[in-house]
Amino acid sequence: MILSNEMRHFCKLTAVLGVVLISVSGCQSRSNSYDNRAWQSGRSASPASSNVRAEQEAGDALAAADHAKFYQLILFTVRAPGEAPDGIRYSVISKASAKRVGEMLTVLYMPSGASGVAERWALIYPTRTEWETAGSWARAMDIAPITAANAVMPEDTAKYFEFGIGLLYGTVPGDPEERDRLRLVVSALDSAGQHLTAPRPQRWAAGLIAGNLLMNRFFDYAAAIERYEQAEAVTPPGSLEQLMTYYQRAQAHIQLGEPDAAKSLLSQSLSEFDAFRNSEVFLRARRVLSELELGG
Repeated sequence: MILSNEMRHFCKLTAVLGVVLISVSGCQSRSNSYDNRAWQSGRSASPASSNVRAEQEAGDALAAADHAKFYQLILFTVRAPGEAPDGIRYSVISKASAKRVGEMLTVLYMPSGASGVAERWALIYPTRTEWETAGSWARAMDIAPITAANAVMPEDTAKYFEFGIGLLYGTVPGDPEERDRLRLVVSALDSAGQHLTAPRPQRWAAGLIAGNLLMNRFFDYAAAIERYEQAEAVTPPGSLEQLMTYYQRAQAHIQLGEPDAAKSLLSQSLSEFDAFRNSEVFLRARRVLSELELGG
């Protein structure tokens, strides 16, 4: 759950996104050596190289801070309007709605703000790493919705992840079958996350999304923590993905009434992931920890 001051921060950035959607304007980008291809292909990234790349990005972000620029990822279900300017990435979504794909990317890589409509959705990121990595996931999350009633798990274990996301996209909020369908989504994602031959990034994403559903839709915070721990187990040490699992676990501990456990995770995040200090998830971790220490 987003705390009150974070919600105000999010709303301010969403207002910025409203302007972006009306008239897309460019922002200068800086070269960066961060390369997430090894992780995306299912191979573990080297902890040392991961930290070096992140530190380089942090330096780039600090150098560009006076320009107050953001990186924009804009998803379309219609043809994108030509070539994207520097600092903006267009991604055409052909199977799902741009909004649903954007919501899934938000779970995986937390943006500073998000806004739009079903056919066009924009995400703002404060660093190139988050922006590029989220953009690289857009195609993987473009999955056709499964709207059929009485959907059943596929026999092919390699299709568990696609089935779970498709079923989630095809579930209508407020529908009488919503909770049953969401339970099946969690079951499919659990199976995908435990499928040892599946790509590690997919297993991480399955755990993070299952944890998000358990925390925010079923309010089963203990079960959410288990999924986040499972997701963390397949992340490269020192990676942005690992930081995301720390933050989400901390949020679940807060909702479970365990502030000390949350503070421990958040403190660990701030001490171990300083290389990502300009990322949205790091900034939120710092704000939440400050509120907890003040008794908020």
